[in-house]
Amino acid sequence: MWFSRRLFLPCLSLLAAQLHSPAESLFRNASWQYLYGPSIPAENWHTPGFPATNWKSGNSPLGYGEPKLATKLSFGDNEDNKPITAWFRRDFPLRDLKPGERVYALLAMDDGAALYLNGTEIARPNLPRGPLKPDTTALRSLADSNEGYYLRIPLPPSALKPGATNTLAVEVHQSDPASSDLFFDLSLTVLPPHAESVTLSPDAESVVRTFRESHRIDFDVPIPDGYIDGGRRMKLSKNGTASSGREILLVDRKADPVLNSYITWATNLAKSEPDARKRLQKLVAYVHDLNTPDSSDKWLAAYVDDVTEEFAGKPLMLGALLDHCESGVCRHRSLLLKILGDAANLPTALVRGNYHIPDSDPLSGAHAWNEVRLPDGPTLLVDVMHNGPEPKFIPTSDPSLAPLYLRENDRPWYGPPAPKPSK
Repeated sequence: MWFSRRLFLPCLSLLAAQLHSPAESLFRNASWQYLYGPSIPAENWHTPGFPATNWKSGNSPLGYGEPKLATKLSFGDNEDNKPITAWFRRDFPLRDLKPGERVYALLAMDDGAALYLNGTEIARPNLPRGPLKPDTTALRSLADSNEGYYLRIPLPPSALKPGATNTLAVEVHQSDPASSDLFFDLSLTVLPPHAESVTLSPDAESVVRTFRESHRIDFDVPIPDGYIDGGRRMKLSKNGTASSGREILLVDRKADPVLNSYITWATNLAKSEPDARKRLQKLVAYVHDLNTPDSSDKWLAAYVDDVTEEFAGKPLMLGALLDHCESGVCRHRSLLLKILGDAANLPTALVRGNYHIPDSDPLSGAHAWNEVRLPDGPTLLVDVMHNGPEPKFIPTSDPSLAPLYLRENDRPWYGPPAPKPSK
């Protein structure tokens, strides 16, 4: 299996002060003390100040049987009778937290784990209840389809010690002594506070309402600061307050340093790559890589669902989305490509409708994509979500697009109008 490091995704002045800070990584690929083999630790191995004098140390990820390891653990000579449990611990300093800031752990393990923060157990994924012993096996072996997922675990504020040294300890249990692989990786991130609601700014209102009605933002219409997108079912009250069952993306170049760094990259790309088609290829690969877990696309929906659950109906800056889950589906990718395409001197339209998968039921599903107009060339359909980092740039006049890219009513976006059904 190939583990992904990606998670498991305002123009308003009153929100800018709260939302301007990006996520802060406390540690990644850090050094851990570990014990694995015939020895077992003392009962207080997970508490602060424990003298782990006979433990080894190595950077994460740690384990065996995987290609993406920084530290390989030795299980001995008997491949059919490996030790069930490996123990890990490390101390880390934590600054004083600002109001609303939260600390999250990103954990990947094979097969089960128990986490302790300053001696208190805070999570136990895929392990049984009750006392844990060195020979306690995980509840189940992780199937290939489930391996590689990074759990997003909030650290309870009651167990944290801001302004002091904290201790994290993790024990990883296998489901079987003959298991072919063991994997442990954990990083910590401080997430900034977020606002509880959002109101559409006057500067962005006309663009937002046009997109809601026509499902298109044209080449010559830039995405303004204050623009919001809560999905197709986002509701706007008369006073501009937005509500949605999903996270509400906000665009604010001044208050979003991560998004601003993407725009700077696209602006420099326009200066360094004179060939428009090559520039588009590089831009699409950039947006794809930003929004795709390193392992594969298979975790996209799960990671974005995690963020949706936490931020449903709440504002989330476009750049901060990747701070939170480092993944994005079509709605996130197409909005980012519109912004960066314009910055890269590639006039870009944002389009929303349905996509038809042949032989599928139902007929189609909600989708978003882009059109890019090349200088002295055709207008191309660009679908970063479906076609990956090297999509086929198909002219919008190509008849092959008609049965695939549909309007909200499932009529084709492209090609000749569909014939009306005969009476």
